[in-house]
Amino acid sequence: MSEPLLTITAYGTPVGQGAISHGRHGRGYHSNAATLLPWRAAVAAAAMRTAGTHAHQPPLGIAPRSGPCLRCGIRRAEHGLLDGPLALAVDIALPILKSDPDRAEPTTRSSHDWDHHARAVGDALGEASIWRDDSQVVDGRLRKRYVGHPDALERPGALIRIWKAS
Repeated sequence: MSEPLLTITAYGTPVGQGAISHGRHGRGYHSNAATLLPWRAAVAAAAMRTAGTHAHQPPLGIAPRSGPCLRCGIRRAEHGLLDGPLALAVDIALPILKSDPDRAEPTTRSSHDWDHHARAVGDALGEASIWRDDSQVVDGRLRKRYVGHPDALERPGALIRIWKAS
């Protein structure tokens, strides 16, 4: 494969994005928000530092998906660095479990499903205006490894690479 358009390294404890639960008043929330939101913020911050982008900032009182960005004036629908179909490869490096330090691969329930990790990373990259919408990803791969694996980062986090899809 050719050189990626963008390579992002984000450090922090990777957390999968599960289903949205609904509270008493019908409002949706992530049941693991206390750990998920800091991870997504770390990915978004690393992406913005690497690519020089910024999050879409809608004016007060205007729906976040329709208004222009206060910072650059671009509407949310066009607010993204990369356009067109994209390929994405994500290598997640998880902390080694204290309960099973000899396990070679993260296959326990506590390591989250691979697609939940992909959703968390995809949404964070959208928040960072790397792309307009994660539906642009037409070819995706995510690998989970423990820190210390030869293909993993040296500490918990994610190595994210993005190409134009061919």
